[in-house]
Amino acid sequence: MPGSSLSFVRIIIVAIIFSTGFFWLGRRSVTPIIPGPEDISFNAKVYPFSSVFGYRSYFGLIDHGRTDDEYEDEMKRAIEVAVYWELSPQKRLEDENRLYYPPYIIIIPDQEYWTYAGTMRSEIKLHTVRSLPHDIIDKVLKYHPEYNWVKHSEERFAWVLHATSFEQGFTSLAFRKRSNSGQPQPFKICFVYYDPVLQKGWAKSLEVGVPVI
Repeated sequence: MPGSSLSFVRIIIVAIIFSTGFFWLGRRSVTPIIPGPEDISFNAKVYPFSSVFGYRSYFGLIDHGRTDDEYEDEMKRAIEVAVYWELSPQKRLEDENRLYYPPYIIIIPDQEYWTYAGTMRSEIKLHTVRSLPHDIIDKVLKYHPEYNWVKHSEERFAWVLHATSFEQGFTSLAFRKRSNSGQPQPFKICFVYYDPVLQKGWAKSLEVGVPVI
């Protein structure tokens, strides 16, 4: 009997060890993991407006009383900065029901050369850097020291769009020349993903040149 009792105790101990191991393995497997920068295809282009009609349509000026000739000069000084992104098909297939937080798109122009002119996507919230949650600056953007984000958060040096979808999206802003001298610096555009629950995130950036207008 003592031997049987000892064997029984050993079986119980082994069962506990295995069940504990499976518990931690299971916990680890369901721990949420945020998507990485490599999971997003992110691009941007700069376009001059090719027609007065396209310019007026972009800004919703079709029904305004001014003639096309009156818009000609200001159209020639304007550009559209278009930003596109898409989650990779492989990542989407990993968990088709997974929902992600919408990204922030930061567009940084050459302030000496461009002034903000407007956007056609009024449903997307447009802000300045000052409106970014402090956690994003502290936990993500501080690792991109090419800008002093804390100081610049008090200035209108960039435009921030809070998109509505992470998996796929498009947005654009228009800018107008404030100077005819020199060649403007490329636009710098940042794509920021941040999970406020896990308090983790990342940013990736690109530069896009400006065609001669």
